[in-house]
Amino acid sequence: MKKILLINITVLFIVFSGFVQAQEREYDLTVNPSLVYKNRLTEQAKITNTYKNVVIFIKDTTSLSLPFVDDFSSNKITSYDTAQYPASAETKAVLHSFKVNGNLVDTITYVSDTAYSFTYNAVTNKLDSVAILPPTFVIDVYENLLNTSQITQSINAWLPYYRPVYDTIVDTLLYQILVQLDTTRILEIDSITYINTKLFPGTALWYENEVFINNTYPVNPPSIGVATFDGLDSTGYPYNFVNTVAYGLADKLSSKYIDLSQPLGTDSILFSFFYQAKGLGNTPEATDSLVLEFKDNTGNWNHMWASPGKPLVPGADFNKVNLYLRSGSPYLFNGFQFRFKNYATLSGNVDHWHLDYVRLKKITAPSDTVLNDIAFAYAPSSLLNEYQAVPYTQYDKLMMKTTLENTIENLNTAPLNYGFYSYSVVDNTGAAIGTYTPTLTTNISPSYPGASFNFPTATNPPINFDFSDTLTSCRDFIFTHERSGTPDQIPENDKVTFVQHITNYFAYDDASAESAYGVVQAGGQVALKFTLSKADVLSGAYVYFNPVVDNATNKVFRLTIWNESGGEPGGIIYQTTTNFSPKYNHVIDGFYKLELDTQLALSAGNFFIGWVQSTANELNIGLDKRTDNGSKLYYNIGSGWNQSIIFGSLMLHPVFGACEKLYIGVETKNSSLNTSLQVYPNPSSTWLHINTTEPYLAAIEIYDLTGKLVSSIKQSTISPIDISTLDEGIYLLRVESKRGGIFSSTKVMVLR
Repeated sequence: MKKILLINITVLFIVFSGFVQAQEREYDLTVNPSLVYKNRLTEQAKITNTYKNVVIFIKDTTSLSLPFVDDFSSNKITSYDTAQYPASAETKAVLHSFKVNGNLVDTITYVSDTAYSFTYNAVTNKLDSVAILPPTFVIDVYENLLNTSQITQSINAWLPYYRPVYDTIVDTLLYQILVQLDTTRILEIDSITYINTKLFPGTALWYENEVFINNTYPVNPPSIGVATFDGLDSTGYPYNFVNTVAYGLADKLSSKYIDLSQPLGTDSILFSFFYQAKGLGNTPEATDSLVLEFKDNTGNWNHMWASPGKPLVPGADFNKVNLYLRSGSPYLFNGFQFRFKNYATLSGNVDHWHLDYVRLKKITAPSDTVLNDIAFAYAPSSLLNEYQAVPYTQYDKLMMKTTLENTIENLNTAPLNYGFYSYSVVDNTGAAIGTYTPTLTTNISPSYPGASFNFPTATNPPINFDFSDTLTSCRDFIFTHERSGTPDQIPENDKVTFVQHITNYFAYDDASAESAYGVVQAGGQVALKFTLSKADVLSGAYVYFNPVVDNATNKVFRLTIWNESGGEPGGIIYQTTTNFSPKYNHVIDGFYKLELDTQLALSAGNFFIGWVQSTANELNIGLDKRTDNGSKLYYNIGSGWNQSIIFGSLMLHPVFGACEKLYIGVETKNSSLNTSLQVYPNPSSTWLHINTTEPYLAAIEIYDLTGKLVSSIKQSTISPIDISTLDEGIYLLRVESKRGGIFSSTKVMVLR
């Protein structure tokens, strides 16, 4: 990977310069933690010894009609998760498995390496003939999700070695004995499940699922949600995990088929989109690129537009591109497609491009070229001044902000009536905590690009409630912002939700890692500042260790607590006798708890928590790039404490007290929360079944102990729920009722 090579050069300079000391480091990620641990059913196994229970998704070739609009505020990519499809979409009919020299077969025994035949001479006790090489053949394998007639793998094979047994009197072959060599393989398919995506009632606009739909990587987006292109595949792993400088075609995002066959006359079709290089991610070099292609009526893909890699200008908005299709164009047919793709380093989560607001629309008047949309651009922020989460034992209403900050954009070129803004707050039981419903409305001037809408009642609404100073347990509060009234193009971007955790830990970060942090110095120290509103007892810390370039599980450090001296870390007041090493929890942004040897009583005021490391290797702690608390982070590499100069929030959470009950913050659509949901078996290691007498299509969500959504599917309640990818632990399962909006929930335990 190009970025790693630069880091290695820096390290060499430090080693040989003599007068330059090692410093704190920020590292690009190798993987994307938000994708790595998603449902493994979306992956296709490779041919090995025995290939069974294959799942192939049949491409839905139904053409979409205009307009085609996606701002990525919701996921409209075709799902390749079998659990999200009803039984009616499945068939067990075997259409094909693999072919040998063009002939369809279901089972074949072959040798994957050369197998020679010799004649044994019993008189001389030797092999007295020239080795005979059995004829070779080719096995073609079909495993492409989108094209079941495309060969995805070809295997050179040989017939296995059979020992002939002859009747020497009449010189006839009696039978053959198969010699079982170590290289003998059997290709076999017991069953193939074909899933016809056309039968699934969804809103998919795209085929590939290689891009990352998110709202944490972009800077100044036109609306909430983008599609991010990088060097990672759909599972969050590099396309090439072997060669660090591998380069080539990475992510693709292809539209479904679109019907452009209607005559245009004097009209035209506008194709437009917004894009941005880097965002909060990694800068694509000039040799990297984002490319747009159109498929013409002969089936060829043609280059239409491209941008070379470039740095992000501070404060810059997304770039907008407009292309027009007019009469006589080879793209005006039923079955037209377009696709975006990027060329990048293939060994990591680097070379980022962010795509937003893709639109294909017939233009009959000049007004058709504008975007008739008012949109939230970012996820809402914490209700607390400094923290994303605080322990319930430390909560004080003075921590609350007096106003909130929303970013709302008018994407039109003319003023639009905003309608009405409101917010509502409920706790994890569904009980109402606060509401705000001003009757004010206004016209919004065009605000993108160049400026954001400033309407105080909507962009900076007052906080007219608090959570009480007498909290006795962990609670989550669900805060929903919503614009209502005047309809616009995409209603999904008119509502955003934030979960405020009042729990058992402090957190500056938003639990989403876009980068990693560490220092390169044996004996190096890192300390993060926190403030206690009252005396409390520290029991440990949750830490997110980010799997980046180097596996740090063999590195050693000790959890350490310092007092404050002159605004920076002072003397050590506690250090664990236990040596810790980084561990990678197999859940999305999974935190690992480091326990103190003994609980530590701390007085009200400032303290610092962090680590002292034994080796000159980064521990690669997760770094949230959406929030910035670098002013509270300090490091010491032997010459005294220095305040961090790196933008971000370290994902280290000091723990005070315990959550006696599992509270998970989620959006609640009804004020009552039914907890009578029954599932079995519980505990389980692989599958859960819902105890329901009547099947229906339900939204099903699973949350971990930190309140993080780890699985969200929509499937029939009679279908089993796959939990095989979850780590051991306790989770909250929520299932939408048949009436919709009302959720039932229950705890489930995963055991291995």
